[in-house]
Amino acid sequence: MRFGLLGPLEVEVEGRPVVIGSAMHRALLAVLLLRANRPVAQGALQAVLWGENPPATAAASLKNHVSRLRRILGDGTGERLRTVPSGYLFRVEDGELDTEEFRALILDGRDARARQDWSRVHRATSEALRLWRGTPLDDVPGEAVHLESRHLAEAHREMLEWHFDAAIRLGVHDGLAARLATAVEEHPLVETFSMQLMQVLHGSGRSAEALEVYQRLRRTLVDELGLEPSAQVQTVQRQILDASTGPEPTPASHPGPAHVPPHIPAHLPADLADFTGREAYVRDLCALLTPTDPANAAALPVCTITGMGGAGKTALAVHTAHRVKDGFPDGQLYIDLRGRDATPRTPDEVLGGFLRDLGVADQAALADQDAKAARYRTLTAGRRLLVVLDNARDAAQVRPLLPGSGSCAVLVTSRHKLPGLDGASHLDLDELNADEARTLLSRIIGQARIDAEPEATDAVLGFCAGLPLAVRIAGARLASRARWKVATLADRLADERRRLDELRLADVAVRSCFQVSYTSLEAPDSLGAGFPTGRNRDADRVDPARALRLLGLCGSSEISLPAAAALLGRSPDVAEEALEVLVDACLLDHPMPGRYRLHDLLRVYAAERAAEEEPEAEQVAAVERLARWTLAALAGADAATFPNNRRPELPAPDPDHPAPEFADQEAALAWFDLEAEALTATTAVAAARGLHTLAWLIPAFAMGFLRASCRYPEWAALNTIGLASARALGDREGEARMLTARSSMLLQLNQPDEAEVCIRAALYLRRAMGDAVGELAQLSNLGIVYERQGRDELARSHYEDVLALARKIGRRSAEANVLNNLATVEDRLGNYDAALSHLAACRAVWRELDDPDGESFAQANIGAVLLHRGDFAQALACLEEVLPVTRSFGNRIGEAENLTHQGQALEALGRHAEARERLQQAGQLWKELGDPQYEEVTAALAAAEAR
Repeated sequence: MRFGLLGPLEVEVEGRPVVIGSAMHRALLAVLLLRANRPVAQGALQAVLWGENPPATAAASLKNHVSRLRRILGDGTGERLRTVPSGYLFRVEDGELDTEEFRALILDGRDARARQDWSRVHRATSEALRLWRGTPLDDVPGEAVHLESRHLAEAHREMLEWHFDAAIRLGVHDGLAARLATAVEEHPLVETFSMQLMQVLHGSGRSAEALEVYQRLRRTLVDELGLEPSAQVQTVQRQILDASTGPEPTPASHPGPAHVPPHIPAHLPADLADFTGREAYVRDLCALLTPTDPANAAALPVCTITGMGGAGKTALAVHTAHRVKDGFPDGQLYIDLRGRDATPRTPDEVLGGFLRDLGVADQAALADQDAKAARYRTLTAGRRLLVVLDNARDAAQVRPLLPGSGSCAVLVTSRHKLPGLDGASHLDLDELNADEARTLLSRIIGQARIDAEPEATDAVLGFCAGLPLAVRIAGARLASRARWKVATLADRLADERRRLDELRLADVAVRSCFQVSYTSLEAPDSLGAGFPTGRNRDADRVDPARALRLLGLCGSSEISLPAAAALLGRSPDVAEEALEVLVDACLLDHPMPGRYRLHDLLRVYAAERAAEEEPEAEQVAAVERLARWTLAALAGADAATFPNNRRPELPAPDPDHPAPEFADQEAALAWFDLEAEALTATTAVAAARGLHTLAWLIPAFAMGFLRASCRYPEWAALNTIGLASARALGDREGEARMLTARSSMLLQLNQPDEAEVCIRAALYLRRAMGDAVGELAQLSNLGIVYERQGRDELARSHYEDVLALARKIGRRSAEANVLNNLATVEDRLGNYDAALSHLAACRAVWRELDDPDGESFAQANIGAVLLHRGDFAQALACLEEVLPVTRSFGNRIGEAENLTHQGQALEALGRHAEARERLQQAGQLWKELGDPQYEEVTAALAAAEAR
């Protein structure tokens, strides 16, 4: 088959033309061919055929039209016009579609032009122009088709310019004047064609005609646009006039037409000698600025780099521009738009400067910004020019500065996201990763100092939090203080209250960088254009600057929308509006729906602003709202996951900020995984504000999750804060619970002696309170200490006493726990039948209490006892059955133990490959948990592999 779009629609099948009489079928085929080998959505095709309001039968009608088009093309099997999940795809092979050939030749010509290979330019453009049959698809209806047609026509005009330029440079003049005259007639406002015709006529001894071409062009431009010809055209005119005063050249003796070199600006600042990292960003930007896809040949590449102050946007833009500048031989324009200054540059001001640099000395006739923008687009048409617009305020400041030709490219940086730039590619600049930050610092202070103090280096980089500006300031301070140790700066940065004071050098400071963005935040009465009008945006609206200040109080780098709403004291809808303003201003990240992230240094700055601008009572109220919401949400998650835990009494919920509801344990576990880091921060800021009851209740309700997930750093931090708060209140209940939580953690870390101290202190408190249930729990925990100390006989007799006490007071969950512990002791003593009996009773109690977590725990222990007894097949079946339940509760220790026991059972059964697989999985888990069993499993795995 052969398809032609560069003119009226043409189709050939086996060398014979195919007539497509229906306008709808022509439109359908044209759109599919314009997007050849790419899926086209059904909705897009319906819009082509029926406009914005397709009939209710559009889907069925489209299917019928596709079937008829297949019959017309002889494509009964649908191999060409394929149905795909999203719509339809038309498959074409190489050489079958003229637009694909045309675009490939455009790219070839563009590359040759950049290399000044004029013979290749002439050859590529000649082949491309031979494909042109007239206005593309002028017999096909539809706005979408007409838009593509205009793009192709623009590409054709550009190819003509290149073709004539190459012919002039190569001296290929046969018929050139007539063809240029036709181009001038068809494109009277395109100065390049008139200038080329003037050059050819003058070079052929027809200077008078060349000057007439200039006068016609000038009259046209003045009448139509109110503009004088460009400086380049005027220069050619002056050269012709100067030459005309001397001997008239003859065609035989003339060496060739005068070629006026264009003004070639070279504005780029110097590249940074120590530019570090950002390889993926640079690679992506280079590809976007110099596209190779023929389908994008006519489109202007525009890339935006957005990010917070100090993120290195300008450095990345300048570095990338230097990487690609060889592909833009007509020059590079650079301007700092001063978007965050009180008086940013106006587009009119910038255009005036650009025009001067492009050779327009006299701009008197350019009365306004629109006129300057039109001349700017004219001058840049067909030129390979790179434009770097640094520090843009918004899309409105950028739009008039965009060239009108796809031969150029534009790179924009801004502290504000620029979604209003249609067709642009947007890149959000993140922090440096750890390796990039370390490399940057080493280039500033030298690798020797890095190697001498690796831990202090890590601390400094941690405080800089990947912000390039902070790393550069820290490095510069160390470089200028050769006698300082790196640890000296690390110690100074450790104090959060003075961290921003330390990150300052002369007139460069992280704080002032943030201040620019903060002070430019819009007041509430100018916000909300992108939000539904039904929202309350009057009294309830939040000043984004105040939202940022309060976010600085939360102590965490990440926060959910409901938590932020509680912090701000507003509904989630109203809070979201303010937060999204901060996202657009690159003061807040939006890593996933419903969650926001604040850079650590920005959080420090926001906390400073809060301390300066928010009354103390408002700060405390905001933290209290956040802590109350956090506690209520955590209590709900705890109840959904561990339904039989004994819990302290909760304060009354906040009706204005209800906690989320959890449908099941899976939802609760997912919530905890997201919020685990924030829990510690919220607890710390609550304690710092004197909210001590909330500060011990949050760790108390988090204990079940922390134990199951083995989050020891968070567990230790929360427990320390909670214990101090409980003691500050003189709250014996809180203190006992915090001591119990600490003993549980110490037991999991195999530190029984330290755990015993906490248990006996908690036991004393429970007895003093007359709390029999609490006393029972501590006695049970004391038995675990005896086990870990290797005192199994004592542990057994102790558990028997505790079991009797549990049954006496009717505490069923405690009874189940003690039965499990008794089974563990009997198992270790080799009394397998007694152990299995205790575990069967334990499982029955958990089943009665409808506690699947406890039941699964008992079942896993039954599998372990069967393994120890030598019933390998039965043990394996038991362990495999319970593993999914264990995983569903996030019980990582239970999962590691189960996989270890499965590996041992499989090895005993002679299923060695499966045994190695289970042991490898278990070993990885034990390693992640930092548990000594990792070494035991590794040794077992090595022995199994040796066998």
